[in-house]
Amino acid sequence: LNAPVRLVLGTVNVLAFNEFRRAFAKRFGQDAGRVLLLVTACQFHLPFYMSRTLPNSFALCCVLLAFAAWMRDEDNLMMRWLAFAAVIFRSELVLLLGPLVLQRLVREKITFFPSLIHGIGVSLVFLACTVLVDSVFWQRWLWPEGEVFWFNTFENKSHLWGVAPFHWYFSRALPKALLGAAVLMIPAINYWRRSSTFLMTPVLIFVSIYSLLPHKELRFIFYVIPLCNAVAALGFIYCWRRRNRSKRFFVAVIIGVCALLASVVVSSAFLYVSSSNYPGGRALQHLHDTQSPGSVHIDVAAAQTGISRFLQLDDEAWSYSKAENLSAEQLAHFDYLVTARSSLDSLASSHELVHSELGFDRLVRDPSAGFPPVRVQTVGKIFVWRRMQA
Repeated sequence: LNAPVRLVLGTVNVLAFNEFRRAFAKRFGQDAGRVLLLVTACQFHLPFYMSRTLPNSFALCCVLLAFAAWMRDEDNLMMRWLAFAAVIFRSELVLLLGPLVLQRLVREKITFFPSLIHGIGVSLVFLACTVLVDSVFWQRWLWPEGEVFWFNTFENKSHLWGVAPFHWYFSRALPKALLGAAVLMIPAINYWRRSSTFLMTPVLIFVSIYSLLPHKELRFIFYVIPLCNAVAALGFIYCWRRRNRSKRFFVAVIIGVCALLASVVVSSAFLYVSSSNYPGGRALQHLHDTQSPGSVHIDVAAAQTGISRFLQLDDEAWSYSKAENLSAEQLAHFDYLVTARSSLDSLASSHELVHSELGFDRLVRDPSAGFPPVRVQTVGKIFVWRRMQA
């Protein structure tokens, strides 16, 4: 079911993006809408995440529809979409809703108390829906995003998954995701200051606030990429329309085209590398294909590199566990261990290595590879251990 589900999710996000593009084109012109589509198509990360079965990807379609409503000055609809996404999928979107609403208040497009009442009202409706549905699935009273918000914010435990400096989103994540679009944003910020301010103010506030959390991943803030691409589209259109009036703008157009071509090349490299980034999923498939059924323990590294519930067989003979912090004695009871550990000293007497799955390590120069003269160097990343028969 993995492929059909990803196809449906990707299609929904593409349709939502097209709705955002249409709203942008209606406000800034059809040419700007076409360039927005071109800029996005040249990138890797946003199209890649559109079909990934992550809460962020489910929330993305809601965010795109909210941006479309925002472009059309449909403020209540914008708040409903973002409230729905924040309550059900990703609570951090409250940090995006806030700047958007604040901007509308400053511009006197909406009034405070009616908007507040509307926002609280629809949020309570969505909260009731998610609690009722998810509590049935989890067999306990539960608001999933509430628990995530409590874990990340009040308990401040997100650092357990790794930390990055405050500037990481601005200095690493966004430039890597935007690629050539970052170059095209420069003329827009210089010449379309009012429009760029309108589009970028929520982006800067959202990303700056989110940077306060120690654990950082691109997927946490990738909702802002469409707005950055919109600014890039304005920058390219501005230079394109003036390319015959001044050599400066003609050169800017050439630089913009080269930036987009470079984006295609880099995105192709990302695609090539990403094919080696899922050793966990391949290791589990190899286990299913070559071993008899049994109990399987999957560690964090394996789960993060391609193993999902879609890969688990619907067969009572197979059982799976992703429990963390188990002792060696507890792990010894599993028939198979899918782990990033290449040696198990504490389990050497009970388990034997039966498979090593290779994964991406780095790119190395290799003239014999043709063009481009590089190849992916792989090393053992995920290992499958089998319990030995007594």
